[in-house]
Amino acid sequence: MSWRATSPTSWALLTVADAFMVTSLREGMARRTHEYVECQEGRNRALILSEFTGTYSYSGFRPCFTVNPYDTRGTAKAFYQALTISDEEAASH
Repeated sequence: MSWRATSPTSWALLTVADAFMVTSLREGMARRTHEYVECQEGRNRALILSEFTGTYSYSGFRPCFTVNPYDTRGTAKAFYQALTISDEEAASH
């Protein structure tokens, strides 16, 4: 999100989101990623994480699409896959 949303507003957006992408270029835990996973309870929609984020290495997250943000074609492909994946596949991905 490039704009500041109040917590209730951002949580509502994270709840209805079909995918969430974090393309950090360096190590760091992304708080929004944790919020997305919590808000998606029962939906299991796609999560796309940069291989450089601290969140990516955290074993508590469900499986996700992994991207190298320097690889723009690969990132675009992962984003497309995340948006077109079925609910059943998303739950097991």
